[in-house]
Parts: sequence; C-alpha cells; structure tokens
Amino acid sequence: MSLIRRLSIYSTRILRVGKYRRNQVRYFATAHDNIVKFTSKTGPITFKYSPTNSPADGKDHIKTSGQPFEGVTSNNNSVPQSDGSIDVIAGRKGDKDNAKWFKTNLQDGVALYSTSNNDPSVPDKLNFAIYGKLIFGLSGVEYTLNDVVIGQGHFSTTNNWWIGGKDFQEFEDGIRKQDGNGVFVFERKENGGKSNEFYVTINTLDN
Repeated sequence: MSLIRRLSIYSTRILRVGKYRRNQVRYFATAHDNIVKFTSKTGPITFKYSPTNSPADGKDHIKTSGQPFEGVTSNNNSVPQSDGSIDVIAGRKGDKDNAKWFKTNLQDGVALYSTSNNDPSVPDKLNFAIYGKLIFGLSGVEYTLNDVVIGQGHFSTTNNWWIGGKDFQEFEDGIRKQDGNGVFVFERKENGGKSNEFYVTINTLDN
C-alpha cells in the first residue's frame, strides 16, 4: 500500500474518532451539586430535610428525561448554625413537566421565587423538583414543616430556586405556613443575597 493511501485511511479514522468524541460531549449529562440555603432570622438552628411521597404521583422528586439524579442530602447539623442547606445532586436541564409537577404539588398553596419580586407566581420550566419535609431545631425545640416542594429553575445567567407547598399563603414579602407547633415564614434574600438563598423565620404559636 502506498504511503499516500495509508495517510488517507489514517486521516479518515482520525476524523471519525473526532466526530464520535464531539457527539459524546454534546449528549453527555453531568450531575452537579445544587445547593439551596435557608438562613435563619430567628437565631441559630439545626436542620434536616427528609423526602416524602408527593400527592401528584407518589414520588419524592422529578427530573428531566436523560438527566442524572443521584439523591438529596442536607447538612443535618446537630449543633445550631446560622443556616441549613439542601444539596440536590442532579443534572440541570429545564423542562415544563418538572414545573407542572411542582405546581400540582403546591395543591392549594403558593410559591416563592428566590430572585425578584417581578417574577411569575409559578415556574414555567424547572431543572428538577423535590418533595418532602423540613425539620428545624430552635432553642432545643423541634419544628417540622410538611408538604414542601422545592425546585430549581434558570434566570438570566444563574440557576434560581422556588419553594412552596400545601397551605402556604402570601405574607408581606414572602410566604408563610402554620404547621404543628410552629409558624414558618420564607423570604427572598434581597440586597446582596444569592439566587440559591432564602430567609426563614420560625415562630411558636404563642408568639
């Protein structure tokens, strides 16, 4: 075989490999650490997230088809801190079905968006959403907030978050819900707050 012929075959193989690699990169989906934080305005808190089955379909989360979902963790701090956080280890690709699932799981409640007062009351697309309960500890007392739905969307150049659920109501600049022995108020963090942060205030029913 001539040198020119061998070089031609070799070049063709290189092009095929290169195309294959480009296709692999194009369709490869990556799981990310997607962290949302709840900063306490009431004092140091302990915090835990626990998934529960949603009324929409009995599942505790939804994701975009083809995207990874590797689970949900929370910082589970036993020593009171200034905030609690949830890490959703999943891919990021917006989908209307995720937003529909989120809206269904609001039931009769409302939701809060993390970035601006001018945003819509419900999302159009979400990368994923989760359903469960938030467990706060404050001054040695445990407060459980049930039927919470949380989702991540996209706004401008950043990913933002939504929170809401059953029996949540609009309250001043945020949303509130009475559950068990506590009243929970969530507000977006304006003036330097990040798109993955909310304020939370926890009051006893006596306050």
